[in-house]
Amino acid sequence: MEGAKGINLYEYVVNEETFHYAVEQVSHVLAWLGSLHALENPNILSISANSEAFKRYKATLQYQKIFELLLENNLEAANVFLNEHLTSQETLLHGDLNTRNIIICVDGRIAIIDFEQGQVGCGSHDAAYLISEIVIASFVVNEEIETLINLLWSCYEPDVINIDKHKRFRRHLCFQVLYRLKGPSRHIWTGHLSDDTKAKIEVWCAREFSYRL
Repeated sequence: MEGAKGINLYEYVVNEETFHYAVEQVSHVLAWLGSLHALENPNILSISANSEAFKRYKATLQYQKIFELLLENNLEAANVFLNEHLTSQETLLHGDLNTRNIIICVDGRIAIIDFEQGQVGCGSHDAAYLISEIVIASFVVNEEIETLINLLWSCYEPDVINIDKHKRFRRHLCFQVLYRLKGPSRHIWTGHLSDDTKAKIEVWCAREFSYRL
């Protein structure tokens, strides 16, 4: 953090006047993220072994505990998806890529910090982790959500025919949005929202889960 002087991206995301600037910065981060995930790492198996316990802890917090909020007919597919997430070893993930860990430096550069939650999995997890905050903010500025999601996903994954990865991304996105709305850290991510906005996000999540699972 000492080498990254500036303002964290979160401040731009939650400010309606700077929302579009925030989306632009997120698009740059996602392009970088796609390149990072494409790198081959000869230590992937050892990294996976060393980070597996923490990955399971985070998955319990952000996924398994969310099962309580799902419809019963979504639970079987949700369980299958969670197991896929836990066993995926595709690439090295940041693991906590939220907008408070992205610094817009005074000279305009973008700094990514706090890699200590690094783990191994599908890159769509990192992408959804970040994009979930834009989805939430879009309810405040009344932006077209699907257009934003598709735009940002294309910045991360230019291969439009990678259907399986896109499917995983949309499932991760459902969980990440609902976690920020209902999870133990909700006061940090959605505490500033009106009850009406929270209700709209919850309806969106329910519809997405029914469609994506």
